[in-house]
Amino acid sequence: TVDKGKEAEAKKRKQNKPKPKQSQEWDLSIKLLSGRNLVAKDTVAEGTYGTTFTHSSDPYVTLTLGGVTVRSATVEKDLNPTWNEELSLRVTDRMQRLVLFVMDEDKDDEDDAM
Repeated sequence: TVDKGKEAEAKKRKQNKPKPKQSQEWDLSIKLLSGRNLVAKDTVAEGTYGTTFTHSSDPYVTLTLGGVTVRSATVEKDLNPTWNEELSLRVTDRMQRLVLFVMDEDKDDEDDAM
């Protein structure tokens, strides 16, 4: 009867043991539409003797979640870009922050944050 008592106690402990958490993951889809009145980060001299200046940017967007970054296409020379892109990220922790940057792409220099 001692063995039966130990078996019943072990069975009871096994039933009360917390179950391991199942990992949940989700796909986050972001529809990136457009930007309006963005800051001009590029100044280009044009015209005769470089006396005319145009101000523009080559914007793109980065989204970062949990160390994973996705990037939109670059829209060249546009302060009111339209992307109409769908970007997606995998979510494993709903408490992680989604970080969004609008950047100006520079071919010969580091990209500028807008």
